[in-house]
Amino acid sequence: MGREDGAVAGRYRVSIRPLDPVDAESQQRPIRIDPKYFRFETSELEYEVARGRNEFTMVVHR
Repeated sequence: MGREDGAVAGRYRVSIRPLDPVDAESQQRPIRIDPKYFRFETSELEYEVARGRNEFTMVVHR
């Protein structure tokens, strides 16, 4: 596998991480999504990666 190959095909659990705390503090933006999305165990987000190009729309709640 090369650097540009991406993820191996399969099903993945997903978490969403806010900006690095240092960056977030300097920009002073509130995090506007439910913190449950920060952890794989609680996000309830799962996506199937197929061979080739993939695009996903992640719908989250505040």
